[in-house]
Amino acid sequence: MTCLEADEVAISGQIFNVVFANFRVCEMALRIREALRDLGIDTDLKAEYIQKKARDYRVSGCKMERVLGFKPGVGIQESVKHTIDEFQRGGIKDLDQPNYYNIRWFDYLEKVHTDSIFD
Repeated sequence: MTCLEADEVAISGQIFNVVFANFRVCEMALRIREALRDLGIDTDLKAEYIQKKARDYRVSGCKMERVLGFKPGVGIQESVKHTIDEFQRGGIKDLDQPNYYNIRWFDYLEKVHTDSIFD
């Protein structure tokens, strides 16, 4: 919403990372496991620190904070609780939907865009 409401001149042609903090994938998984345990949900998640296909990224939200004055305030613990609440109230039904997977969502958007060009 911050970007949508921002002055177009301030954000035109720019890319912003929206991140609470910079975590390795395995660290985030362990934090999610702990957040689930705090909610009474036990998981059998075990961290594998030597994965050949492990993806880890270094990102910074400093630009978003510097240019737009925005710093995300929702951390892993709160995000996990919100997600579990959504599951329990029936707000999340089908995890196979593309909007829950970045690559699937981009593929879907590309297909919709391509289909609309030829209509």
